[in-house]
Amino acid sequence: MSTARKTDPLTELELFEDGLVESILAMSETELLDEIRDAGGDPASILREFDAMLVAVKNSCAIERLRQAQESVKAFHKRVVAISDDERTAARKKLDAPQSTAGEARPLLAARKGKGASDRDTKGLIDDYAERMRLENAEGTSDHDDG
Repeated sequence: MSTARKTDPLTELELFEDGLVESILAMSETELLDEIRDAGGDPASILREFDAMLVAVKNSCAIERLRQAQESVKAFHKRVVAISDDERTAARKKLDAPQSTAGEARPLLAARKGKGASDRDTKGLIDDYAERMRLENAEGTSDHDDG
């Protein structure tokens, strides 16, 4: 004769929990409400508690997503290299130069409310263009003439 293999208490608890969940999910709404009432519970109170738990879990998840986003931003900022004055000057020269005969398209800034671009917009464009030039030089694939 072989002896039955004894399961550990944690496994037994997990099996019991799985069976309980399955039996609740298999019940109709009426059966579930009757079961709660028979056990002396208040279905409305249980629904309020469950709704409160859902709100708490949603808030917790939102806070965790925000924390992860903040960590991503911090990691991104650690990788960003400041634009040097020389790079800004070179970018400004390229942007201020007449359009090349090779058909190189220069970036344009849209006018706002009938006015020209703001200083902030212009500085942002120069920094973006300087970064682009840096990346192109690093890759050795510059599509622009320097003269």
